[in-house]
Amino acid sequence: MRDKERKRYTIRMSPCPVYDIAGMEQWLNDMAAKGLWLCRYTMGLAVFAKREPANLHYQLALLPYEPLMEKGLPAAQDEMIVFCEEYGWQYITKRGRFGIFMTEDEKAQTLHSDVQLESAEYEELRRQEKSAFRSNLLWLLIIAPFMLFEKNVLLNCLSVGTELYLLVFAAMAWHVINNARNISQLRRLEKQVQSGEKLRTCRMKLHPMAYRLYAVVPVICFILLVVLLTVKLDSVYENPSPGYQPLAAYAEPLPFARLKDVIEGVDIDTDTNDTIKVEHDILAPLMLTVSQHDRYRMEDGTARNYGVYVQYYKMIHPALAMQLAREQHNEDKERWEKYYTGYTLPELSVDYAIAYKAVNPKLILVKDRQVLVVSLDSYGEEALPVEEWSRVYADSLK
Repeated sequence: MRDKERKRYTIRMSPCPVYDIAGMEQWLNDMAAKGLWLCRYTMGLAVFAKREPANLHYQLALLPYEPLMEKGLPAAQDEMIVFCEEYGWQYITKRGRFGIFMTEDEKAQTLHSDVQLESAEYEELRRQEKSAFRSNLLWLLIIAPFMLFEKNVLLNCLSVGTELYLLVFAAMAWHVINNARNISQLRRLEKQVQSGEKLRTCRMKLHPMAYRLYAVVPVICFILLVVLLTVKLDSVYENPSPGYQPLAAYAEPLPFARLKDVIEGVDIDTDTNDTIKVEHDILAPLMLTVSQHDRYRMEDGTARNYGVYVQYYKMIHPALAMQLAREQHNEDKERWEKYYTGYTLPELSVDYAIAYKAVNPKLILVKDRQVLVVSLDSYGEEALPVEEWSRVYADSLK
């Protein structure tokens, strides 16, 4: 039964914006000739009922302004719909501020409202579009660059996901372009109303396929944004450490030294909880986060606990790698200012190296496109000299 119901309806994307009155009316007439009768508009998509082909006539009429604080259709809109139906036009649905009416009577009187009232309505529409244009342009030209040039923007992009940043910027740019296009079209319609010309001769010069591709951009951005946010939120709620797997299960060789390469002793921790997280980003094709905590038997017979937390980035360009290293250092220096202490490093076979204490000793290395951030914890035991283990990690980068 449900399959039969689905076959009775179909969904189509409009080939033109709602302000293209002539284009909309012609499209709906053509669809009716193919046996598709308009039922409603849902989230910008037209829902058609499959019936017998018919010579229907559709017209769009601008409905009176609907205050945001009022629920339902205001009396002014109800009155206009009743007025149109008295002239033989059946109210079908709304698209934006326009009511869509249909009749089978070829001699039905064309829908016209008061010229002055209609002109005022179009002027109000244009003011709303201008207000939205200014707001969106403010975001795009001021707030968006501020986000791009804020402190540690690269680090934030990699933490949140560069894709999310790009989706936000794409949506903002689309809204600005859409507002500008609507303002231009509304101005043309307003002039036609004032001059007494027919609105249905004003066509927008945009190919139907081009418009559909243009209109689907925000839909795609919204869907991708929801999917990305859902995946991130679900992973956080389901697992306090999302994306981590046992280090022993990682088949690929690590591009940097392991903890056992640094500690001169025998690993006696058989129940290890070493983990690794593998991520990918547009700016960093490979990102690894490795956490190791092991107990070692030292040469003097004592047992000591050591832990290391390593973040590895392989960027798409050496300049980005250098920028990421500087941002990581600046963030630690500002965040742990009370505990910050710089270390002197020996000459290392890397392009950039810096070591400091921010709660735990931390080392940042850059070699070509690679960035390595290492934090070593001795758990209160005698700390290993940074000069020793920094060289091991530097030499391990190929």
